[in-house]
Amino acid sequence: MTDSSEPTYHPEEIQNAAKDGRPVLVSRLLRYDHLTHDIPLGSVVEVEIEKYSTREGGVEVNLKGLCKLYVVGKGRDCDGTPLYTVSDLPVLSDGIRAFTDDYKLYKTISHVFEHGYSARSLKPTGTVVKMSTMREYRQELRSVFD
Repeated sequence: MTDSSEPTYHPEEIQNAAKDGRPVLVSRLLRYDHLTHDIPLGSVVEVEIEKYSTREGGVEVNLKGLCKLYVVGKGRDCDGTPLYTVSDLPVLSDGIRAFTDDYKLYKTISHVFEHGYSARSLKPTGTVVKMSTMREYRQELRSVFD
């Protein structure tokens, strides 16, 4: 019996590569698509972070150390490995397309919005919060400033 965290073997990649005249891609040969995302959206996680950036308007964000952040999105690596998006803003990022108004707003109002964390790099605290959508968050912001 094999460990469920082991990759699945896809021998058809060898035939497809030969047919297409390209090298065999390990990320297509050995896949992790069968692994599920174990950390639910809205989970508060501890993550070691080091981020230095300068935003428009001269605001600097310097973060280093252990941070408590929210899991706001899920994705996969090129080989199917489950990955997570974390942020300091409890608003779902799934469904927000890059470079749209919602994406720009998210990047503007959050200090941390990072993609590509594996489950090994996140330590769930056991707390799960109710997440807002960007639409709900915009309405909340409007009600505060109206």
